[in-house]
Amino acid sequence: MGFVPNHILATAEDVATPQSDGRVFLMPGSPARALRIAENFSELRTIESPRGHDVYVGYFERDGRRVELGCVSSGMGCPSLGIIARELIELGVRRIVRVGSAGSLQETVRSGHVVIATGAVRDEGASDAYAPREFPALAAPALTSALEHAARRLLPPATYHLGIVHSKDSLYGREFGDGPLRESNDRYIEELTALGVAASEMEASHLFVLAQVHRIEAACVLGILGGPNIHSTAEERDQAVRWSIDVALEAALEFAGSG
Repeated sequence: MGFVPNHILATAEDVATPQSDGRVFLMPGSPARALRIAENFSELRTIESPRGHDVYVGYFERDGRRVELGCVSSGMGCPSLGIIARELIELGVRRIVRVGSAGSLQETVRSGHVVIATGAVRDEGASDAYAPREFPALAAPALTSALEHAARRLLPPATYHLGIVHSKDSLYGREFGDGPLRESNDRYIEELTALGVAASEMEASHLFVLAQVHRIEAACVLGILGGPNIHSTAEERDQAVRWSIDVALEAALEFAGSG
């Protein structure tokens, strides 16, 4: 009997295509961003979920190139991502790209920019169930390279960055210093900044570990929406989301051709 997921209502037939390695799945945290991504698909089909993790399938075409795509929201945080990604993997998905948002940790990484993650600091607990703390959370090189090529083609110079990102469980406590552990949390973020960590987000590290455990490929592109003590405008935040989606879609065309 085939696997029946508990949190999304897609089937193995929904994710399978003649395309090498099946559909490329784009995975934002936000349901609204998932819909925004899916609006770029042709022959769009929606598989609704009562939990809000609607799955969208279709294809994206540009300049004579075409790729079969899927999209679903992971929800916020590594535990939620772990459920959705694991169910997709069980259904046969082999390539997942997180299309998310993050706060900058570096002066050169500004609001409205894009960060492509090469790896992630595992400052979260979900991936501990899969690998010892010493195990690195690394993005798939080929998918990461495709994201970089797409950013180079589409975005102005110096508006996209490659680097390590920070994945955390607590937004307000860890990144914004809320609560009685403020001094130690602030000191931790300062240490990451000194080490050159580009940005802070909440899902990439667990995705990368799951990908390694289950022998699939995963990558991550993030729109920078601000950061601690960094002012951002509505225009910059919209640009960050738009650019991260554009980069992911363009890169997916390369993914399809590389299988």
